[in-house]
Amino acid sequence: MCGLAGFVDFAGLAADPHATVAAMAEALAHRGPDGSGLWHDPASRVALGFRRLAIHDPSPLGAQPMTSPSGRYVATLNGEIHNFPALRRDLERSGIAFRGRSDTEVMLAQFDREGIEAALPRFDGMFAIAVWDRATRSLSLIRDRLGVKPLFVGLAGAGAAPPDDPLAPWDLCGSSVVFASEAKALRRFPGMRFEIDPRVLALFLRLGRVPAPWSIHRHLRPLPAGSLMRIATDAHGRATAHTTRWWSLAEALGRAAAAPFAGDEGEALDLIEPLLRESVARRLGADVPVGVFLSGGVDSACVAALAAAESAAPIRTFSIAFEDPAFDESANAAALARTLGAEHHEIPFSAGAAATLLDALPEIWDEPFADSSQLPMLHLCRHARGAITVALGGDGGDEVFGGYERYRAVPALWRAIAPLPLPMRRSAALLLRSLPAPAVDRALRPILAALPASLATARPGERARLVGTLLDAPDAWGLYRRVASLGGDPATLLAASADPAATLLDDPAWLPQSEDLVARMIAGDLLSYLPDDLLTKIDRAGMAVGLEVREPLLGHDLVEAMLAMPTRLKVAGATTKPLLRRVVSERLGVSLAPQPKMGFAVPLRSWLLGPLRAWSEALLSPTSVAMDGLLRREGVAALRGAVERDEPRAADRLWAVLMLLAWRRRWP
Repeated sequence: MCGLAGFVDFAGLAADPHATVAAMAEALAHRGPDGSGLWHDPASRVALGFRRLAIHDPSPLGAQPMTSPSGRYVATLNGEIHNFPALRRDLERSGIAFRGRSDTEVMLAQFDREGIEAALPRFDGMFAIAVWDRATRSLSLIRDRLGVKPLFVGLAGAGAAPPDDPLAPWDLCGSSVVFASEAKALRRFPGMRFEIDPRVLALFLRLGRVPAPWSIHRHLRPLPAGSLMRIATDAHGRATAHTTRWWSLAEALGRAAAAPFAGDEGEALDLIEPLLRESVARRLGADVPVGVFLSGGVDSACVAALAAAESAAPIRTFSIAFEDPAFDESANAAALARTLGAEHHEIPFSAGAAATLLDALPEIWDEPFADSSQLPMLHLCRHARGAITVALGGDGGDEVFGGYERYRAVPALWRAIAPLPLPMRRSAALLLRSLPAPAVDRALRPILAALPASLATARPGERARLVGTLLDAPDAWGLYRRVASLGGDPATLLAASADPAATLLDDPAWLPQSEDLVARMIAGDLLSYLPDDLLTKIDRAGMAVGLEVREPLLGHDLVEAMLAMPTRLKVAGATTKPLLRRVVSERLGVSLAPQPKMGFAVPLRSWLLGPLRAWSEALLSPTSVAMDGLLRREGVAALRGAVERDEPRAADRLWAVLMLLAWRRRWP
């Protein structure tokens, strides 16, 4: 895992480069509590800093920054290359001798052997890499295929902000390039400006997260998943940064469409089961204690069962026990742990425990982040870290195997409303939003029955109002975008109107059109929701306490195999994830209690109106809301009223406002 930081100081802004990169790395000490390292080339004005969480080869031979055997490359690696033992054996057969036992040393030897871009497709892992090439005097910044590990890149100095197009070249005239695993490290670089991008505010309030390719800061960008940015000076002395995709979801979808899986469900199981076993086995490797995050769901059950099968000793499992029984899956998790013979740890979680975490959220997440499941995840990571250094999670199972109820609900809902002319649907939507009546709900029962359970928990009249927010969607894709958002209109909350910026979901170069709506929704979630929300959540929660969380369900061979599977093997009638369920029940012999999908949700509305009310009201005071002119007091007051009335998704929208206000207090 670990944290990396550095710069190429074209503008000469760092008077003391060594001290500057040391300060940047120190800001990431929580990501790497086991050591630090620095490297600086004065002639090229490039510096690399590192904070180490020692997972493989905790000896000094695993320290970073590390130089390749030939001396050509100097690199830092945040994350893991899970298949490095196999790569090492192949390199040793070619005559390469290794000094230590780390994946970083293997990575650099692979770079020596075939170059950076040719080596990357060989790596199965989660990683962000910064590597300086002494031969070409260029810096390459690299992010893994699905964006498990973060990497932020910014411009410091007098130059312009990065271009809107994530693949457009950056003109570095008058600017220095800075990069780090988290934005807080970039604040330690002289001349780095932090100005809010108003277009991104609207996106955040709509989604509860800042989606790629954006940052809340105008001069900062996340490197997109699967991308490589090369920073160099050309023959004319002009410094530029060029970004390419070394792995593309769009291209993977194209390969899947060209060679779709044509077998039956049994043949699909025969293909997927070995890939799952190999992915879990690879991610168990470590020189430190490893555990498994276990809920009552199918994803973590699969990971835990496979980990137990691969481990000589009983595995350690960790789960959250919510005080509210409507949100608690701990009994199912405990039963599964007993079945597997695991050493199980059940961690209680209450509103009181959540309250102790609130002040830390803006510091941990750096940017506004409003997935309220961040609270139990942070609590789980803090407690698990006392026993383990590495945890296996179940993230990605819903996206890869087809687990979200919206994959079933959106097509069904669209079939119900599409025959109605759009003007008629618009009129009906206005009526439903203004007249929440049980009689209307009864009349629309067939449509309401198609909604995901997570969107159909309000009172009957409010459920009809929810349909009113969806009924006038222009097309099926627009309906998905609404279901996958927090709802509401961000313009009612913002003091200054600004059209939301386009995301990768709006660009066919990143997400091609597809006539298969479910396949396109899954691809959209892999491209945006997974890296920008779920993986951001688990990276920051884990690394805040120096805990590495690995994702076996995101092994790239497994992901690409599932992309080629037909929709009938991902969503079968009312059943989601049929393949994964059959692997767990038939191949692994694990019986799961039937239960509705719960995710990692918290009773947000009851907490905001109860034990967290004093905290929320302090943040939502008129003085606080008007602090820097970002929000409209009237709009926020109306949203508070909507929460009191239990309007659909109002509590989630208010949580986004609270997270924005809390973040502004920490990052003025």
